[in-house]
Amino acid sequence: IAFCINKKYRCIEKIMGKSAKFIVLPKRAGDQKETAADIKKMREFFGYNPSVLLEEGLANQVLWYKNKIHGKF
Repeated sequence: IAFCINKKYRCIEKIMGKSAKFIVLPKRAGDQKETAADIKKMREFFGYNPSVLLEEGLANQVLWYKNKIHGKF
């Protein structure tokens, strides 16, 4: 499943309750336009089947960051 990076940012904004500030720079040669993971082999060889939706996974990641990293340095 491919997700636009903007969807991820908007999801994190919603989780955090804050708006992100973006600095949009001109595209450079070689910049990646799109990416998507292909997990067919993980399913085939290891029986991997993702069970967490994007929004839930990002919420867990933000919570982990807040508890483990933020304010520790």
